[in-house]
Amino acid sequence: MKLKQQPQDFCVTEISDHPIGPSGRLAIYRLRKEGIDTLTGVRLAAARLRVKTATIRYGGLKDAHAATEQLISVPIGKQWRDGVPKAVTAKEFSLELLGRSDAPVTPQSIAGNAFRITLRHLKKPDVKPMHDAAASMAEYGLPNYYDSQRFGQLRGGADYVGKMLVQGDFEGALKAAIATPARKDRQGIKKIRRTIRDRWGDWEACLERLSKSTERSVVT
Repeated sequence: MKLKQQPQDFCVTEISDHPIGPSGRLAIYRLRKEGIDTLTGVRLAAARLRVKTATIRYGGLKDAHAATEQLISVPIGKQWRDGVPKAVTAKEFSLELLGRSDAPVTPQSIAGNAFRITLRHLKKPDVKPMHDAAASMAEYGLPNYYDSQRFGQLRGGADYVGKMLVQGDFEGALKAAIATPARKDRQGIKKIRRTIRDRWGDWEACLERLSKSTERSVVT
């Protein structure tokens, strides 16, 4: 079988019991995104809402190679003289106003995550065992296995960021995290990572070739 052939194949919906009502100093939005990470989604949302990125709060980081939904909180200020925007629609993300709150969204706001996963190229002999396994999971539950990504496996490589940190190779861990391009990265992200990788240590030359980005902040 094949997993995550397109963002819609891996859908994640954040489940939250965050307090939301008709009043409060913060606007609570549902952020929907496809093919981008949470930090990029928040940055794009901040630009459309005309607020500083650092003022937007969220609970967790959702997969970039997926279609996801999560809550964000945005401070209500003078920038919205015509009222709080009820919705924002763009190519890679959308915002839906749910209400207001005085409490910012934090990791503690997350009660869980719901997943809808599409498997492709599934062979007929594999179908029945999957149905049997589903029935077993409903009765007994599912072991909480951790896959390689939870330990920071390098993109397309066999080493781990976590291993480098434990061994004290902090520079190597940082370089692996921000300067190793992945096959699934967008072209713009690949270009940024290659720039940092190829000019690692020559920071002035590196900054000259980076536009405004999270990686530029790290390099600075």
